[in-house]
Amino acid sequence: MTDNAKGAVLMMLSMLSFTINDAAMKAASASLPLGQQVFLRGLLVSVIFGWIVWRQGGHRQPFPRSDWARVITRSLAEVAAAYFFLTALFNMPLANATAILLLLPLVVGCILFSLLLVAFCCPCRCCCLPCRCCCLPAAVSRTPRGGSPTASAPSQSQSQSQSQ
Repeated sequence: MTDNAKGAVLMMLSMLSFTINDAAMKAASASLPLGQQVFLRGLLVSVIFGWIVWRQGGHRQPFPRSDWARVITRSLAEVAAAYFFLTALFNMPLANATAILLLLPLVVGCILFSLLLVAFCCPCRCCCLPCRCCCLPAAVSRTPRGGSPTASAPSQSQSQSQSQ
């Protein structure tokens, strides 16, 4: 099996496990409160990942103190994301929650792209869409159909003769 085929199979298995996990969490929402579900899921995942880390020898690698703030920040962000996703999962159909979750990276990428585009070309930097006055390069101008940008603009010699 090629590396691409292995990667595709592993991605399908990971998406299957995410869907099974989400379905189990939604089924358990009728009998367990959110906090208990998150605790039990975290306990199970910690045991699984702890075994993987121990098996690969990751527990022997040093952990620099300078990374603690980043790890704590990321952990808090993960807790918030899990809380909001599970709350949404309990209040909407599983298919809709999964579709939104899968679409989210594309939406965030589009938003970041538009914000970066505005930041690099728009001096006011206050709108999400670039303004026509400062974001369109001079070479790109509206011309009549079939015409070229240089055909509609007068040449330097014509403009000099008109000014004299």
